[in-house]
Amino acid sequence: MIARRKSALICSLTLIVTLFPTSPAVSATTKQKVSLTIFAASSLSGTFTKIGALFERDNPGISLKFSFLASSVLASQIADGAPADVFAAASSPDMMRAKKLVLAPKIFATNTIVLAHPRSNRDLVATFSDLNKKSVKWVQCASTVACGVATDSALKSLRIVITRPVSYEPNVASVVSKLLAGEVDAAFIYHSDYLANRNKLREVAFPNPLAATTNYPIALVRQSKHRVASQKFLIEIFSPRSRKILSTAGFGVAR
Repeated sequence: MIARRKSALICSLTLIVTLFPTSPAVSATTKQKVSLTIFAASSLSGTFTKIGALFERDNPGISLKFSFLASSVLASQIADGAPADVFAAASSPDMMRAKKLVLAPKIFATNTIVLAHPRSNRDLVATFSDLNKKSVKWVQCASTVACGVATDSALKSLRIVITRPVSYEPNVASVVSKLLAGEVDAAFIYHSDYLANRNKLREVAFPNPLAATTNYPIALVRQSKHRVASQKFLIEIFSPRSRKILSTAGFGVAR
C-alpha cells in the first residue's frame, strides 16, 4: 500500500514538472532588462535626467531612454505611432492632443515664463518696456509650442510690449541657447531655465504670474508594452525626492 502511494506521488510530481517546467529560457526572460522610452518637454531635460538616474539606480532591471522636444512635437510623434511609454508635456493642451493615446494624465508640476537678460546688459534691459527700444533684440518660443503659448498669454496680460521678437524658436532650449550666446539682448524663458543659468542671467517676473504659468501633465502612453515598469516611473515622479528635485529647479509641484 505504501509503495503504491509513493508511486502515485512520484507520478503527480512528474506531471507538475511537465506542466510548469523551470527552463533556463523562462528564467532568463524574467531577468531581461526593460527599456522605457520617456517623451518629455525640453524644459524637463535637467530635472528628468537627475530623476532618471536615481530611478535606474533603485530599479536595476529598468533602463530609461529620454526624448526631450517641444510638447506639441512629441504629441504629434505619439499620434503618428512613435514608440513611447510615458509622455510628460509642458502644457495641458499638448497632452489633450494625445488624449486618446494616453491614460489618466495627471499634473505633476508647473512653470512660469519670465523675462531674462544677461547680467552684463542690465542698463539696456531692466524692465518690460525696455523691449520697445529699437536697439533691443529679443526672442521667444513659437506660438505653436507650450513656452510660446505661455509667453503670448503673459504679454497679452501685460499690454506693454509693442515690438516683435527677432525670431520665434521651436523650443525653450533654443531660446536659452541664443540668449547665452549673446545673439539677443533678452528672451522669455521659464523660471527653471533662469535658475539653471542664474550666474549669467537676471530675470524680471510678470506682475500677473498666473497668466505666465503653464501646467505639466504626465501620463502612461496607451500603446506601452511595459505598463508595470512605466507605472513605477510615474510613481517616482510624484515621490518626495522627485518633487524636491523639481522644486529646487524652480518648478511648482502639484500638491
